[in-house]
Parts: sequence; C-alpha cells; structure tokens
Amino acid sequence: MSPSKHKSDASMSMKRFGHSVSRGAQPGSIKIPQGSLTPQIRITCYGPDDAIDREHCDVGQIQDLRGQQPVTWIDIVRIGDSDVIEQVG
Repeated sequence: MSPSKHKSDASMSMKRFGHSVSRGAQPGSIKIPQGSLTPQIRITCYGPDDAIDREHCDVGQIQDLRGQQPVTWIDIVRIGDSDVIEQVG
C-alpha cells in the first residue's frame, strides 16, 4: 500500500466515525456528538455457581457489583453523557 493511500484511508475513517476534537484540546478530552442519547448501562456478573444480570443501571451500581463474581461485564450503549464515560473510564 502506498503511503499516500494509507494516509487518505486513515483520515477518511476519522471523519466517518466523528472522532474530531477541537485542535488544542487536552489529550483525553471527550466530545459528545450533538443529539446523542443518554447512556444505558447493563451489568452482568457471573461465576461458576451464580449469575447476576441487571439492566438500566447507574455508575454507582457498577461499583456495588464489582468483585462479587469472578467476571463482571459492563455493557454501555449510547454515549450522550461525558460524566458516565469519565466515571466508568
């Protein structure tokens, strides 16, 4: 692949997915696209003998359930709240 083609492909993917943050923004800045919907959180925790599955959770419930089972799966759909993204990390 030629270097110019590779550069073009990379810039197209950045535009397509809307990963643009203002020039000069601090690293790690979170930009929420206008019109984004409120995040929905689902937590699934499981181990050899038990499973917990909760929908419509908040960030506090993630902390409450963390470590109760060997595996904790956190599924967040929609990205309309930068505070949720920062808290979950």
